[in-house]
Amino acid sequence: MDKNKGPNLTPKEFFDYVSTPITEDLREISFKVHNIIPEKTELYHEILISLFDILFHTYLGKEIINTEKKSREHFEWCWKKNISNFNKEKIFFNEEKEILDYFTQFALESFYDEDLDKIEELQTKIKWFWSKCFDYGSTRTRSELDILVEVYKLFEKSLI
Repeated sequence: MDKNKGPNLTPKEFFDYVSTPITEDLREISFKVHNIIPEKTELYHEILISLFDILFHTYLGKEIINTEKKSREHFEWCWKKNISNFNKEKIFFNEEKEILDYFTQFALESFYDEDLDKIEELQTKIKWFWSKCFDYGSTRTRSELDILVEVYKLFEKSLI
């Protein structure tokens, strides 16, 4: 079995993974194990919402940003602008590559590659998704917990 792959799940197991809420006890244990604290979830949420606000407000449409290269360039510009804004607030990033790669890929797949007719709906869904992900006390599924842990760790490595 490939080390990079998780276990094979049956359809039912996968459905449970993405749809069944975990218990509050499991959430709290996972937060303790991964040292996830409310203040940092709020900060990371604010960084992401600010990033996507910049992205949404400066996106010029598929007529201008019409290749993957241009999409990447736009996203990286938004990322740098956001980092600069947070640096002014004395929040500094040390290593950005891994987290930048993660969110560049997320934006390419969930925003840039989508139909322009859906842009407002996409903006709402993206903000809702990350708000739910970083809501410290929210009920969540195992898959949502895994995403939070993964992104939280990326932020932990990235901030000074």
